Amino acid sequence: MRLREMVNPGQIAVIEANMGKLVSREVVDGDLQEIVKKNAIKYAQEKWEPTFSDFMVMKDEYESRLTIPIPKEITEIVKKNNIQLRREDSNTFVAILPVYYIIYESLKIDEDNYHDRGIVGVALVLSDEDVENLTNILIESTKKPIMEELKIEELEEEEEEEKPKKKKQSKS
Repeated sequence: MRLREMVNPGQIAVIEANMGKLVSREVVDGDLQEIVKKNAIKYAQEKWEPTFSDFMVMKDEYESRLTIPIPKEITEIVKKNNIQLRREDSNTFVAILPVYYIIYESLKIDEDNYHDRGIVGVALVLSDEDVENLTNILIESTKKPIMEELKIEELEEEEEEEKPKKKKQSKS
């Protein structure tokens, strides 16, 4: 699903992925928080199954790379939205942008692991590249986890838990 038009900096992307597939993607004008609320209500009413899954809205951040010189239009959006910028190198700034994840379908895999199958990302975007990156993040995060990945993650967690124990034992 390709974007038909170029994104105008400061627009809001609303992207839905379910089970590793892109379901919908649109870029709209408006207030980020109001669009998040509107979509949270929509997905709670239309797609959430309360007996099957939790429903969550989580705020996070993502990075957008900006090449110098930064266009005036983007500079104004950065100032207006109080977006944090940091210099990556002599030609690039990184903008830290807000993103909200509306999770309407989440499965418990085991005691400590969940798999979010249905997610809507709502984010302020500065470029087509931001929309593509967020789309890829959502598609990847909703893919079915491979059991080997879960086992590796569990082993890494166990190793982290063992480190303090080993240090205490070596001090005796």
